[in-house]
Amino acid sequence: MDLLTVTKEIAPKGKAYLVVRQGPGGAALEEALADRIGALREQGAEHIYLASTDREAPLAEGQKVGPWRLSFRHEMWTMKRGLGPDRPRPAGRLVLESLRREQGALWLDQYNRGFFGVPNSATYGEEELEELLTGEPRSGLVRLDGTAVGVYELSFQEERPEIEGIALLPDYRGQGLGRELLLTVMERLAEAGYPACWLQVSSANGPAWGLYHWAGFRPVKMLSHWYEAVSV
Repeated sequence: MDLLTVTKEIAPKGKAYLVVRQGPGGAALEEALADRIGALREQGAEHIYLASTDREAPLAEGQKVGPWRLSFRHEMWTMKRGLGPDRPRPAGRLVLESLRREQGALWLDQYNRGFFGVPNSATYGEEELEELLTGEPRSGLVRLDGTAVGVYELSFQEERPEIEGIALLPDYRGQGLGRELLLTVMERLAEAGYPACWLQVSSANGPAWGLYHWAGFRPVKMLSHWYEAVSV
């Protein structure tokens, strides 16, 4: 049995994650999950989310796991959009500034503040920052009139550009800047010669889901179902 346990979000957010990567299913899986959930509760996790990537060991709404049951929370989807001439264009209000080492502390602070309440988001630290600073620039700050107001992060897997994340600080939301940020990142990728781009989003993230649909992104693959362990 292979269960991935993620505990790094317990301290900042009170959340923990369990992913069934391989398991026998049935009573043996439920017993193993109940043990892990109990241990995570003892570590201080207030919310424990579970998913399975093994088709032979699926999870389901209402499934009993010891003294808990599973309650569906959201799906994770991959979305895609072409970057041809029909794409909407940014107004030029925002500037993307590639990450430099001397900006590391600022970038981490803005990243963690910007993504704090996003479903399945990760808290970044020095290890993640060092990885981002290695190789070609793929992340950075977002500036409005010279002021840092958010962050962006890109990924290039097998020449496939993916928008790993875009986020604004809370004080700059509700002003149309989220839309402008998305279009600005798309423009950068288009100018680099990429014909399309991808991203991942939670079905529970209503504002982001609506924004991506508005910009022409369409779902292409459902990646996972996520459930929360709640007391019976």
